[in-house]
Amino acid sequence: MSETIEDTRDARDAAAADMIGAGATGAAASEGGAACAGATGAATDDALLAGLTDEQRPCVERVDGALVVSAGAGSGKTYMLTRRIAYALRHPERSGVTDIDQVLAITFTTLAASEIKARVRSALRAAGMADQALKVDASWISTIHGMCSRILREHALELNLDPSFGIMDDALRGDVLRASVEEALGIGGGRRHGAGQDADDLGDGEADDASGDGEPDDARASGDASDGAEGTPDDRRYGALFAEYDTPGRPSVV
Repeated sequence: MSETIEDTRDARDAAAADMIGAGATGAAASEGGAACAGATGAATDDALLAGLTDEQRPCVERVDGALVVSAGAGSGKTYMLTRRIAYALRHPERSGVTDIDQVLAITFTTLAASEIKARVRSALRAAGMADQALKVDASWISTIHGMCSRILREHALELNLDPSFGIMDDALRGDVLRASVEEALGIGGGRRHGAGQDADDLGDGEADDASGDGEPDDARASGDASDGAEGTPDDRRYGALFAEYDTPGRPSVV
C-alpha cells in the first residue's frame, strides 16, 4: 500500500515538474493536482478491495443500504466485514458514516471482537485514515454482553444502578439458576445454601458439617440434586429439569 502511494506521489511530482518546465499556467497545475488526488483515491479503494473474491467485493462496496450475507465457516466473512467497515468510512457520501463511533459490530466472543478491531485498525491505517484507526479501541465493536454492559454503565444513574456493577460469571449464574428453579418448584425447604443467602448465614463459606466427615449434612439429608438416582422425588425432578436446561448450546436466561 505504501509503495502504491509513493508511486502515485512520484507520478504527481513528475507531472507537476513537466508542466512547470513547459510553462504551464497555475490553473493547469491546479487541474493536474486534482487529477492526481483522484488517482490516489482510486488507488486507496483498490487497496481496500484487494484480495476480495467476486462474491465478497459487492458486499464490501454495498454501503448505501441493508445487506444480508450468508456464508459458511472459513469463507472470509471477517475479512469482508472489516473491509466493508473501512470502505464505508472511506465513502461517507454513500454510507453516511463519518466516524467509527457510528459503526456497531457485534460478535459472539471477546477474542473475535479483538480480532475484528485489529483488522479494522489495520485497514483504516492502510486507507490513510489514521485518526479513525486511533478510535477503534473505543468503538462499538464487541460482544452483545459488552455492548449491553457499556450502555448500562453509560446510563447507570438514569436507571438507578451502581455504575461499578459486576457481570455474573458462570459459577454465580449456576447458583442463581438453581435457586430460581428450587423456588419455582417449591423444593429445597430453605436447607440449601443458594444464591441470595446472607454471608452471615454461611459463616466462613462452608456448609454445616456437624458430623465432621467433610460432607454437608443437608447434602446427606436430601441427596445430590443433580443426581437423579438419589434424594427425594422433588430432588430427582429438579435434577432432571436442570440437566435438560443446562444442556450445552442452550442460551442463558440469567
